[in-house]
Amino acid sequence: MKKWMVLILMGATAASGVNNFFGIPILAEPKDDINAIIQNLIQGEYEKSGEHLRHLATTAPKLAKSIKLSDFTIPCADCAAEKDPDCEACNGRLKVIDSPALDYLQYKFDSAIEEGEKVEVAWRDAKKAFDIRKKQVPGRKVFQGTIIQIGQDAFVIKGVEGDIFNLMGCVTAGAQVGQPYVGYYWPMPKHPYTYTDGAGKSKTVKTYTLNLWWDY
Repeated sequence: MKKWMVLILMGATAASGVNNFFGIPILAEPKDDINAIIQNLIQGEYEKSGEHLRHLATTAPKLAKSIKLSDFTIPCADCAAEKDPDCEACNGRLKVIDSPALDYLQYKFDSAIEEGEKVEVAWRDAKKAFDIRKKQVPGRKVFQGTIIQIGQDAFVIKGVEGDIFNLMGCVTAGAQVGQPYVGYYWPMPKHPYTYTDGAGKSKTVKTYTLNLWWDY
């Protein structure tokens, strides 16, 4: 190969190396590496997530030091009460990679970036919101009751023991008053709800959510 051709190839590699190296995409900006870490974890590509974390260390070393791949896991809700070595969700490891949880983390991060926050601030705030919900995961419980009121993305439920509560994060299309409803929920202590019955009497009831990974 002639010398001038070698120089051209070297120049082209230097110009595009931040984006592509022998067909492997290497994204230049820290925000892109963070998004790639999240997406690859969702897809089960743990090695690729590690590569992007190592690349982040070259572009934003201080930020990279604050991030570990284990930070992206959440507690296994199925093992919250007792460790189960045969648990299909976590295989006894007590932690899982959860797609809805990581989608929420990415949503919070991307939203902050779009609002003009610096990547370090966007990551800090997104991770804080993620960690708050992460701590709530073991609080999952089973409920059973009947729909007595339908709201916007929410039901008022009368439990089998007569307790009444507000249930957020619901898909209400096609639902009917009187319909039985069973599922998992999480407490939302900062969202009390005022329920008014058919006689016009109001009282404050507890709120729970079907979907922990929503903003309310």
